[in-house]
Amino acid sequence: MKKLTTITSLLIALASHGVLRAAPPEPKVIYSQDFSAGNDTSELKNSPPTKGDGVWASVWCGIKTDGTAPFGFCYLPFTPEAGKIYTLSVDIVATGHEGSWDAMGFQTGGSETAFNSSGAGWQLVNTGGFMEIFSEGKKIAAGRKIGEGTTVEAESTNTFSVELNTAGPQWVETFRLNDATMATHTYTTNPEIQGVGIMTGSQADQKPGKFSGTFSLTEKPAGKTGGAH
Repeated sequence: MKKLTTITSLLIALASHGVLRAAPPEPKVIYSQDFSAGNDTSELKNSPPTKGDGVWASVWCGIKTDGTAPFGFCYLPFTPEAGKIYTLSVDIVATGHEGSWDAMGFQTGGSETAFNSSGAGWQLVNTGGFMEIFSEGKKIAAGRKIGEGTTVEAESTNTFSVELNTAGPQWVETFRLNDATMATHTYTTNPEIQGVGIMTGSQADQKPGKFSGTFSLTEKPAGKTGGAH
């Protein structure tokens, strides 16, 4: 009993000095779409995501539930709150007609408008392996090669993510490709984000693009520092 009491006292002492800390909570999943569970005949439009309260919406969306992206764009409603870190992530397959592209990101307009007219932080990749990043209506990293000098192989899958940190007075975005940071951006004016979504620049009569694996949007508290992570 004395030994147990000693161990308990030691644990209390360590905790009081900050040596022992509880593990940070897992990010909360706001939305998740499992493209592997879908099919190429059902449209994503007007369907609920695999997880989350919302409906994929757009007046111009030909994207299928298996992630096949003949043309168009689809969004889920989303409004960020202050003091959070949101991470939007999706796998994109480098495929499609030469000159076509696939994109993901945050949307400031309604579901009837495309990223290239009312996107907040978003990024695209084309079949040649070029990645472009946009925010506040302008390119902030234009014509960058995937892997900084290498090209994307046909049919290869790459994970794109945008982290939105709303802790400070000016929000900060971090754009990543396969866990490598490609660009960061601090807003001069915080956007009025209304949704998150995906888009393809392919045409209906061309070889379609492809979203693969899981589309997800998560949130977690930004922490005491409020800095970008």
